[in-house]
Amino acid sequence: MSEKWETVPVSQSSKKNGKTGKAKPAPKLEDLLTKNALSSVYLDPAILNAGQPPAPAPAKKEVKSADKPKVDAKKKKEAPPAPPPKPKVPKDITEAVKMNLRVDDLKQLIDVCQTKFPDTPILWLRDLASYLNIKLVNKSSSEFDIFSGEPLSALSPNMKRAIVGMVQSVDTSTAEMYSEIAVSNIAHDMAKNLDVLGWVILAQVIAEVHPQVVTSKVSRLIDLRNSYQNNSKICLTVFKALGEAGLHDLQVGIKVWMEVMLPVLNMRNYTKFVVDYITKLLDHHKITETSKVCKPVMDLANFFTLQDTVFVVASQVNKECARQLLEQYPRLKNLALAGYGNHELFPELMIKLKSQNMPNQVVDSLDILSHCMIATPAAIVHWQQQYISQLAQSGYLLQYINSKWDNLKQIDSELFRDTIQAFQEYNLSVSSKKDVALCQEGCDAILDKISRQNTSRFPWKSVSLLLLVGLATIVKLDVDANSTFDKSHLGAFLKDAGQYERVCAIRDETLLRSGHLTEWGKKNLPVYYDAASAYAADTYVTVSKYAGPAMEQAGETVKVAAAAVQEQLKMVFQMIMVYAEEGKVYVEQQAPGVLTAAQDVFNKAKTQTVAAYEIVKVKTVQLVGDTDWAQVKDKALVNLELARTICLQYVDKLIQQFNQLVK
Repeated sequence: MSEKWETVPVSQSSKKNGKTGKAKPAPKLEDLLTKNALSSVYLDPAILNAGQPPAPAPAKKEVKSADKPKVDAKKKKEAPPAPPPKPKVPKDITEAVKMNLRVDDLKQLIDVCQTKFPDTPILWLRDLASYLNIKLVNKSSSEFDIFSGEPLSALSPNMKRAIVGMVQSVDTSTAEMYSEIAVSNIAHDMAKNLDVLGWVILAQVIAEVHPQVVTSKVSRLIDLRNSYQNNSKICLTVFKALGEAGLHDLQVGIKVWMEVMLPVLNMRNYTKFVVDYITKLLDHHKITETSKVCKPVMDLANFFTLQDTVFVVASQVNKECARQLLEQYPRLKNLALAGYGNHELFPELMIKLKSQNMPNQVVDSLDILSHCMIATPAAIVHWQQQYISQLAQSGYLLQYINSKWDNLKQIDSELFRDTIQAFQEYNLSVSSKKDVALCQEGCDAILDKISRQNTSRFPWKSVSLLLLVGLATIVKLDVDANSTFDKSHLGAFLKDAGQYERVCAIRDETLLRSGHLTEWGKKNLPVYYDAASAYAADTYVTVSKYAGPAMEQAGETVKVAAAAVQEQLKMVFQMIMVYAEEGKVYVEQQAPGVLTAAQDVFNKAKTQTVAAYEIVKVKTVQLVGDTDWAQVKDKALVNLELARTICLQYVDKLIQQFNQLVK
């Protein structure tokens, strides 16, 4: 068999019939390829066009050129659709709520989120915030006043109730995450120029429902503030959102103010906000300097920071803001110290007093130390332990207690006296030491005041006034009983002393002068009163008629009237002074020996009283015999004390009546 290709002959009959011999059937594509591969093969344009002669190129160009006018004609016939109208943007948040928010839509959104994601409450918060951000877009500014309640107050009560219900349904840990996410997203979205009203509303609701969670992670809030403090708009919005918790919990509000807001007090963009916030917070909770506080709202470290801020840092800011902050300091101090009951305050403040340089701060610290010793004896024990090591500060404290003793008398106790006495003994033993002189001087002054306070002094002023009133009453009764001064016992006594004529002359001259003064007053004072009334009436009529332009003219009229009245009053007072001087000279000329005679009479009465007492004492010894004089003395002292008390009560009443008469 040859290895070359051979031609197989075909019979003529097969050619005529057009039939050839049977060939073996070839495999189909369906048997070789997968379904997807098979469909791609059938859809391939190259396969679809296989076996067809390609159309000539010119014919294709003619077809395309023939089709073009038809397409252009269709484009010309079809007009472009008109753009949809732009939605109207509300002018403020109240209008946005009316236009875009519906209570049913809000409730449906919350229900859908809670149904789809029951185990992921964070998605509830994000979906609701995104929804509110879109629906509350408006043209007005997103800046709101402190404690104004906006933007939450713009929602209807039912809307607010739906949001509050969602926040109340989560536990405390989730609420902490809610608060952190809401506050941080306020800052992040504002930095991207996005709307954040939804986040602000949710932050307000969280602060109302769970105020304690706002300060659960203060360190993160401080980091957030440090990141955005150069952008005052973002930072102030965050401050307002955090500060809403202070409306519902004072301690949380104070903590937010102390740790988040107060450190930026010296930055000009934040000074007014920081001061206004603490002022409105204290006013909202009606805190005063004397409000009773159960426990301090801050620890000692924060109080020392507050004190340094008020007296040192505030001196570097706006004067009006510094003055306003200083006015709030007594109320803050009352909240921070809660009645000075913490005895650990004393040693801490004594150490800190050494580094204080501002005079007002030093005085404030000394006042706190003094009241701390009044509130708790343990503070005095701390002072005993620190006296030697804190000698200079102890000297300042002793001098302050001495200067304010009238206000700090409550500090006087047995322990305090023993302490001051021990300090004085130590001072004498180390008199050459540097700061001992100041301490020694303070101890001496305090001990002297304590001793004088314990020693009962005779009430000379009260007794003198009582004697004067009693003498006047006796003279009046004597004259009334005898119908005339000449027949009275006092008149007889003055005759015996040889001073009756002089006393009568002084009396007559005084009555004459007073009569002249009374007549002058009756004659002239009504005239001056009428003149003043006329001026006042004219002024009132002028002001009533010409309230605007004629105000200056009315002022001049009032000045003229006031000047006239002032001149007349000066004349009256000068005349009174002249009469008084003349009367004084006349008394000195007419009765130079009245005082001497009265002194002699008093001495004679005293001598006679002593003699009578001796006679009574001798007679008593003769009649009674031996007597327990110690017991008599004790009873007499008791009776004298009782009499003294009664006399002082009457004197006090007389003084009160006298003051009322003078007024």
